[in-house]
Amino acid sequence: MRSTRRVPAKNSFLTILLLLFLLGSSAGVASYLLSQPNRPASTGGDGGGTTVPPDPIGGKPVYDLIIKGGTVVDGSGGPVRRADVGVIGDRITALGDLSKASAKKTIDATGLAVAPGFINIHSHTPDYLPDNKAYRDAWAAIRQGITLEVGGADGRSPTDLTAHFQRIIDGGGLNYNLATMVGQGSVRQAVMGTVTRAATGAEIDRMRSLVRQAMKDGAFGLSTGLEYVPGRYTSQSEVTALAAEVAPFGGIYATHMRNEAAQLPQAVDEAIAIAKQAGVALDISHIKAAGRPNWPLFPGVLDRIDAARAGGQNIIADMYPWRSLDKTVDLRLADVRNSYQPQDLLVRKSSGYSEYLGSTLADIATKMGVTPVVAADRLLAKDPETAVAALVMSDDNIKLGLGRAFTAISNDDEAYPIFDDPQKILAVHPRAHGTFPLILGSYVRDQKVLTLETAVYKMTGLPAKFLGLKDRGLIKEGYFADLVVFDPKTVNSRATYVTPQLPPAGILYVAVNGVLEVSDGQPVTVKDAAGNMIGPRAGRILRKGQ
Repeated sequence: MRSTRRVPAKNSFLTILLLLFLLGSSAGVASYLLSQPNRPASTGGDGGGTTVPPDPIGGKPVYDLIIKGGTVVDGSGGPVRRADVGVIGDRITALGDLSKASAKKTIDATGLAVAPGFINIHSHTPDYLPDNKAYRDAWAAIRQGITLEVGGADGRSPTDLTAHFQRIIDGGGLNYNLATMVGQGSVRQAVMGTVTRAATGAEIDRMRSLVRQAMKDGAFGLSTGLEYVPGRYTSQSEVTALAAEVAPFGGIYATHMRNEAAQLPQAVDEAIAIAKQAGVALDISHIKAAGRPNWPLFPGVLDRIDAARAGGQNIIADMYPWRSLDKTVDLRLADVRNSYQPQDLLVRKSSGYSEYLGSTLADIATKMGVTPVVAADRLLAKDPETAVAALVMSDDNIKLGLGRAFTAISNDDEAYPIFDDPQKILAVHPRAHGTFPLILGSYVRDQKVLTLETAVYKMTGLPAKFLGLKDRGLIKEGYFADLVVFDPKTVNSRATYVTPQLPPAGILYVAVNGVLEVSDGQPVTVKDAAGNMIGPRAGRILRKGQ
């Protein structure tokens, strides 16, 4: 740690002269003061030192939390380094050697990685959140290290965000930070219902007004779900008119495109054109090529995006590392046995053949020594409600997409509570509980598709910069203390298609705004006024520009 140098007398004299000169006008004084950085004093002039807040009694450094001895993966994509992290209140106030400092709580992170809290840039945190207290704790998100959920995806959101946010606050808050988009589908439905015709000029003006108000209320941009009703009835020009309304606010355009299968290239071209014409940044939601015949389209689509980026557009795409869609994760084998190839059907539930759970129909047929048709017949004979997941994405395409510089990580799911009902559990996609640990375990450590630094960047610094967050997404002095401590040797998803609700391995500590929500791998709970065990609810509602 570098020592603080005494300012030479000559420099002090020049500073006094400068101040005397500026005192000639109050505007000059204000200009000088406003030009000075508003940050705590640091012994490291380049931001790499240690902020030392003094104890007003003993003069010793004091922190609310110190995470010591860890390997800091700061979210920038730069090299990891050994450093202690000091937190006071809700902010990171020190990064360096804190061996002589004291804290109310100290976490020994020797051998562990310390990263910014993960940002789920495409979340389906439900619109009924204000009325469902169970979703406020959101253990599915918190236990895997997600500290910020970006909701309002796929064109669905509340249209009165001020009222929505107030109901969340009045209802007791959240365990995680929440940002939201304004949904084009919801806006259109508020103005036009679900009619299939094109909007009139007057209707577009009313929709534009709703979008503008949502941006004033703190939305981070406009989302569309052009595969769904009423988004599918919306023309490119109508979407462009609404997307243009978020541009003056620095908002983004996030789209679930019209097609993710055979018409994928055309859908990507439309998304790029809308963003370019509207003058906004673009996030292509959960990018994929769905369906085995369409897998060869994916590399070309990635090249299209790279070409648009090279032309000056700000474009990212978020993705998750699972082969099944939400709509293909819980299917009856009897209904889909002839719709997919045997190697793409994975058995999730079968009361007659539990030993085959987690295996594909093709593998089961091999183990039985019969054809896939006969294997399916046997499964259904014992359990007509045998459930399967259809694996419609390609492993090779997932790796290819993760390898592109513009991809971020999302789980495309809800911040669920923990369910007791077996039927509810089976309906959950494992991505809700295991996406971010799966990246760190399988795709970083085991398959080496990504470096640790790059993976964490895709989960933190990249989405934070894209959203325009100035003080989240990095481990940096002055930034909010959203932090994850994990074991790089053991971290992974334990959630599978058969056991989708299992918590991850290796996520040991999670802090939201400086408050520990996971400690020693277990959720932190407190008792509310009614005697219920809930999370600390340290999350906040984030508003664009505020």
